[in-house]
Amino acid sequence: KLKQAYAAEQTAFKTNKKIASKTGVLAESRTNKELIEKAKMIDKALELGAKRNKKARGMSTFDFDETLIDKGKNFIVAIEPNTGRKVKISSGKWPIEGPKFTEQGFTFDFSDFVKVRGGVEGPMFKKFKERIAKFGPDNMYILTARPPEAATAIYGWLKSKGIDIPFENITGLGNSKGEAKAEWMLKKFSEGYNDMYFVDDALPNVKAVKDVLSQLDIKSDVQLAYSKTNLNKGVNKIMEHSLDIGSEKVFSK
Repeated sequence: KLKQAYAAEQTAFKTNKKIASKTGVLAESRTNKELIEKAKMIDKALELGAKRNKKARGMSTFDFDETLIDKGKNFIVAIEPNTGRKVKISSGKWPIEGPKFTEQGFTFDFSDFVKVRGGVEGPMFKKFKERIAKFGPDNMYILTARPPEAATAIYGWLKSKGIDIPFENITGLGNSKGEAKAEWMLKKFSEGYNDMYFVDDALPNVKAVKDVLSQLDIKSDVQLAYSKTNLNKGVNKIMEHSLDIGSEKVFSK
């Protein structure tokens, strides 16, 4: 009976996963239970989206690295499964490099990524403070690819800058794929938010979130963060995503 139950669970998981993949929204799920919970979230979002004359409820969501903080010294270690070869990935390159290494089967050591080391105020830090002053801290969120354990260090860094938002408003996804951030934003919509601001320095994340929010009957603003003092960095990241040319590479004229 256990074998039969397991086989039925696996069959259901494959079927539900195939259906979920067609939504273009849901990030990867490990179990059938996760998929069912996410399907309920989408149903709720569709139900809310069909309502007219909705009462406005706004939120602002900011990425952390290279958005609120810049020039940080954190890194992730990617480990090749067969050889054990280790590759250091800086926090700035993680949104682009992370998915690539994941597809190649690398495992990751996030022990350094749960801390906040070094760094200065990023290109959207001032905007973050302005929004807190205008709308208050309760609907201000930080959404990062860092692990969930990083929330404590991020909260401490913000406090050192005179910023205090609810600790539970800091979410570490432990996932560098744009779909994960898009799914999180959809979840927030299913909770009743319908005026949504999102900013991130990684183009794949911006695109994934914009694709989702554009399908909902809500007011939204999705922006790409870049440093005003170094436009080359932002342009190079866009070229890296579009042309698969490393942003750190230098070419002659």
